[in-house]
Amino acid sequence: MNVYDIEFTRPANNPALMSHDKIAIRNFLSDVHYLKTVNIGQIGWFKKQRERAQTTMDYLQKEYGIN
Repeated sequence: MNVYDIEFTRPANNPALMSHDKIAIRNFLSDVHYLKTVNIGQIGWFKKQRERAQTTMDYLQKEYGIN
């Protein structure tokens, strides 16, 4: 799996879970899903800010001859 230039490597030999507590596993997966969603949102926000910064730089270079 490769997301946003971060590579995740699967562990070898399918290791066993450290807990079989279904509630703990469900809570963990819920937290992971929440963090994934937040990270995707932040990446989108950062991309938008980078585009705004580039637009501002392009304007300044055009209007004021800044290199």
